[in-house]
Amino acid sequence: VLPVALGWLRLRGQRAGLNDTASGVALTAAATVLVMVAVIWWTAQLLERSDRERQRAADAVRQANEYLEQRVRERTAELETANQELHSQITERKRAETALTQSEANLQLAFEAGGLGDWNWNRVTGEVVWSARCKALYGLPPETVMSYERFLDAVHPEDRARVDAALKQAVETRAAYEVEKRVVWPDGSVHWTATRGRVFCDAAGKPVQMAGVTHDITERKQAEEAIRASEERYRSTLDN
Repeated sequence: VLPVALGWLRLRGQRAGLNDTASGVALTAAATVLVMVAVIWWTAQLLERSDRERQRAADAVRQANEYLEQRVRERTAELETANQELHSQITERKRAETALTQSEANLQLAFEAGGLGDWNWNRVTGEVVWSARCKALYGLPPETVMSYERFLDAVHPEDRARVDAALKQAVETRAAYEVEKRVVWPDGSVHWTATRGRVFCDAAGKPVQMAGVTHDITERKQAEEAIRASEERYRSTLDN
């Protein structure tokens, strides 16, 4: 801009015949100074505006960085809290699992001490699960795969219909299941067992599971039979 302005002034001075006079030289010098001042002022304005824009950009970047740092701190805190909660849940779950395992072990010890065998019948899938002790009460090896039909086959033929009816009634009425029955072992020997169980229902009241325990009462039944036979012999002696 400055060279153009000075060239224009010299051209005007030449046309007016002022370039060779002292006043013309002074006027040219003054005009040159004014032009330079204007250029300097304009440049200063541009620099000032550029500085303002650069400062606004820097402020925007700073604010964005502060916002991001704040979000990072908040998210980090949230993740730490979630991690602590997850750790607490895992610890509590492990504690509950340990307690459940110990409880099941204690229950199994109680079953074994009392000669009890536990069983479970899933009414939805039809799956029947017996403990090894329960299978032993029927003379069956631990690896025997159980089913409802396999169970009924082990019941004495004279007791089978009664036992089947008692189970079905317990399911239909949601009542407790209690029955004493004879079972025939694979070797042909006959044993007595007593079974107690209950029905479990879902939220809709539909029976979904039965569970219970069985124990051997052969000795008790033999003792009862011996007493009955003795009483019959005594009454027969008195009658004679």
